[in-house]
Amino acid sequence: MKNLGIYPNLKKELVKKNLPHVVELVRQAGLTPFLPEDIAAEFDARSYTPGQEDTFQDIEAFMSLGGDGTLLRMAELLAQVDMPAFGVNFGRLGFLAEVGHGELPSALKMLSGDYYTIEERRMLSAKVFRDRQILHETHALNDIVVSKGKISKMAHYLMRINGKKSAYLAADGIIVASATGSTAYSMSAGGPLVHPNLEVMVITPICPHELGNRPLVIPLDEVVEIETERDGEELVLQSDGKIVGPIADDCIVQVERSPYVMQLLRVSAQNYYDSWQEKLTR
Repeated sequence: MKNLGIYPNLKKELVKKNLPHVVELVRQAGLTPFLPEDIAAEFDARSYTPGQEDTFQDIEAFMSLGGDGTLLRMAELLAQVDMPAFGVNFGRLGFLAEVGHGELPSALKMLSGDYYTIEERRMLSAKVFRDRQILHETHALNDIVVSKGKISKMAHYLMRINGKKSAYLAADGIIVASATGSTAYSMSAGGPLVHPNLEVMVITPICPHELGNRPLVIPLDEVVEIETERDGEELVLQSDGKIVGPIADDCIVQVERSPYVMQLLRVSAQNYYDSWQEKLTR
């Protein structure tokens, strides 16, 4: 590998401070750095334009600088591009951005020497239908969330799986997470940890009114439909923590396997079982 795209979260002071050093480390490893066009000239680097896939043509892999949220934003950019990526953690937890910034020199050396593996992480697709028309469509690496907007009143949901009624929920919202996303919002809401290579979805209610409404793990090939019961409730659809749009009256949210996958580039010798407990106790 020779050409590496760098996706920095410049809102993080630690990233801004370390970016010149990171670019130099990339060059020392024998790799050519590519930076967003608005800052590339400052580092005498080649450039790309986020959101314009034709500018990615010479890039072989991407590296995010930030935390898991930064990697998720990068995954959104790369969802329809067949390109591997990894994250360098300048945040706190780092389940996805698993390379610590102190480990970057060795990780880049492995990358330039082609000593890496690629894991395919399954993504989710969500569509919001009204009268058979698609109002919103999105893809997520971690999770799709249907939840309340600004109104604090509890919402009511009817959930179907493969067209069959599965549950009627009174809750603040519903999280549908991928296996990769089981360590994110779903975990915080009481959902189980799932090995990221499993082809499953995790359905976790947020603050359910009834104790019997528990998280559910289902095969990834199932189709989940969430229908909202309106009573003055303001609801929104979120994808990987980003608001996609409001959910209007008489809408159905459909969540299923996405046709896209995230190619997660592994340059760390640690496996899932080595790291999960360490990260949870930070």
